[in-house]
Amino acid sequence: MTALRGVDDSLTSHDTPGCSCNTTIRALAALAIPTEPRQHLLAHSPGNWTLMKRAIHILFWLSLVTAVLVFLLRRGGNHEAPTEKEPPPAAGALPVPAFVRTPPPVFVMPDASSPTPAETETAAEAALMKQIRENWRSNPAKTVELAREARQRFGDSRDSDERDSLLVQGYINLHDMDAARAEMPYYYKHHPHGRWGDYLFALTNVGPGSP
Repeated sequence: MTALRGVDDSLTSHDTPGCSCNTTIRALAALAIPTEPRQHLLAHSPGNWTLMKRAIHILFWLSLVTAVLVFLLRRGGNHEAPTEKEPPPAAGALPVPAFVRTPPPVFVMPDASSPTPAETETAAEAALMKQIRENWRSNPAKTVELAREARQRFGDSRDSDERDSLLVQGYINLHDMDAARAEMPYYYKHHPHGRWGDYLFALTNVGPGSP
């Protein structure tokens, strides 16, 4: 007990004014140096003790700084690495279109009740032919007009043989034999085996080889 009291008294006599680490330094000195050698060292070499005190002081602060650095390094390692931001699109670059799911095509069956274009054309020609047949005697002028219209619209159709023959007969009923004979080359050219050829030849006296 006398030796420890001597160490404490020696540390107190060598304390640096204003230092807050004297208690820690005393503890380190008590652990580092046995009681008897320490008492002998303080008794015979007070200058050596001052150097040792400073060394212990420096060691304390180095340990404190090291502990703080280790704490900061561990704390910084827990932060997530910053994510790289995607570069902005270049000027004039087209945006990537998002995937759009399009519905499957819907196939609509044609209405069986609606007529086809061919059926519509046939029906229109049949309506004209009906009027031509009804007027070739009573109104030959209208017959000539309707027959020419039908020829322009339908050409060499199924009813063209009868239509062209009624056109010739319409001119005859108008007493225009020159016009009737002028229609005969057209009739023979488009209907070389027409069913009305002989009948029209008897009316106009114009045959297939006539000029």
